[in-house]
Amino acid sequence: MHHGTLLWDTDVDSMVRSLNVADEKFISKAAKSVRSRVGNIKNYAPADLTLEKFWAALQYYLTDEGKDSEYLLSDQQKQAIKDLAKNRFSTWEWNYGNSPEFDFNNHKKFTGGGIDVHANVKEGLITDIDFTGDFLGVRDWREIKDQFIGQPFDEKKIYQILKKNADGQYFGSIDDHQLASMFSSAKV
Repeated sequence: MHHGTLLWDTDVDSMVRSLNVADEKFISKAAKSVRSRVGNIKNYAPADLTLEKFWAALQYYLTDEGKDSEYLLSDQQKQAIKDLAKNRFSTWEWNYGNSPEFDFNNHKKFTGGGIDVHANVKEGLITDIDFTGDFLGVRDWREIKDQFIGQPFDEKKIYQILKKNADGQYFGSIDDHQLASMFSSAKV
């Protein structure tokens, strides 16, 4: 599977500002993507080339010089695609189970205090985790730290561990849903 974007005449500065993602949230130890400079095709095209002419030429070359026609999927093929998306590409195993080793960092401020979570993840499983902040826990959360180790990097799994240990009030008045929401970017 692949995708791409071709920019004809775009305000690149606005685009870059709107796509800005906090780099510190996920820090991959795998090969990092190189942030390339982005440019508009219009700036490199001959002056008489319009968007319409460019689009027609692109379609011509992408269809083997016009030999290939539009391919319409049957209802059965569309359903097979939806099933594949649901049963394979939307699973935790596909999205996180074979992921490269990475560090996850997140910070949130709740009524019950601010909290930072730092997790090391390898092959989709938590190998180390640390919670810090100004929350007032009744007991030291490290008593349950080992319950997180080896677990899938998944908001639902984090919530289950927190709920199972709610009596300890390890994170004070920050409730289990709030704390688990810090892992919401890990949702599938």
